[in-house]
Amino acid sequence: MAWAVNIESEFGRFFPSGDYPELRDRLHTYFTQEMSAEERATFQIKVSYVRWVFEKFVKEFGVLHPADKAVLTPPQDHEWPRSFQASRTIRSLGSVIQTTNAVLAVSEAMKDLIEGLEPGIHQFRPIALLQPNSEAFPGSYYTMIIGQFRDSFIPDPETEGKLWTRSSYLDREKGRTFTGAYSCHAGGAESFARLSFSSSAIGGAHLWRERNFLGGSFFISDALHDAIKKARLKMPSQFKVKEA
Repeated sequence: MAWAVNIESEFGRFFPSGDYPELRDRLHTYFTQEMSAEERATFQIKVSYVRWVFEKFVKEFGVLHPADKAVLTPPQDHEWPRSFQASRTIRSLGSVIQTTNAVLAVSEAMKDLIEGLEPGIHQFRPIALLQPNSEAFPGSYYTMIIGQFRDSFIPDPETEGKLWTRSSYLDREKGRTFTGAYSCHAGGAESFARLSFSSSAIGGAHLWRERNFLGGSFFISDALHDAIKKARLKMPSQFKVKEA
């Protein structure tokens, strides 16, 4: 079975408050002093470039996402965060955390489990987690890019409007246009268990994001879930979903 890992409402241990000032400064320097004139013309303003960089840690590569100025590409060396500056004292952290702009980081133990099951698929870079006084939080953490996306959600009409809705927008003629994506409204184990996903579309993945299902931070397999439980890692809420 598959599991949805939901971090969105778990502030504190799994969602520390803070930002990436060192990275933002570095991106500003690159945009103003090192970026080619052609590339700068593509983004036009620094804010567009910075937003595009942060999306590299959450969205699928090789795609021109809505509102983007360019196709999303893997981060260059200067685009990886080196430190996260907490705005509130960190008392404890989970084995996976979500930070500003939905960027994920994992402990070394979590990284080792993932790479043991799916070597070479996901990307990791060391990151220092800094307290408000700039002291480093103990332990080794890594920024993580989930390296695979699936389109496995099965939109069961019986649960439409209750657990999920079709994402849409008003076009120029004020008509409702469906985007091809779905928004999740499930809020607990019972409701997540009623959501259906295609086993064949998942294709044996152990860690993935859904391409068109906007709910649940990411998904994990039974095998990874069991390995996490055996290692007694600290995890946010995990909800079993139905495979068909």
